[in-house]
Amino acid sequence: NTTAVSGAFYVLIASLTLTLPPTPVAGDVVHVSNRSGTTTCVIDRNDSNLMGLAENMTLDASDQPFSLAYADASRGWVLI
Repeated sequence: NTTAVSGAFYVLIASLTLTLPPTPVAGDVVHVSNRSGTTTCVIDRNDSNLMGLAENMTLDASDQPFSLAYADASRGWVLI
């Protein structure tokens, strides 16, 4: 489990929680690849919206890299 830093690439190799940065600004980006072989990794929104919702993201696929960018307070982190 760790807290992400904008601009970093995180390769998840175990069932864990990646917490998004606590004070994001528009344009912040976090890159993620779930290589754990499990679908129980969680992206913790850390009080910011995630895809416009006040919910954490549970990864339901492995080996699918993606990036999240912080858009604004309403949309929060969005897939890019």
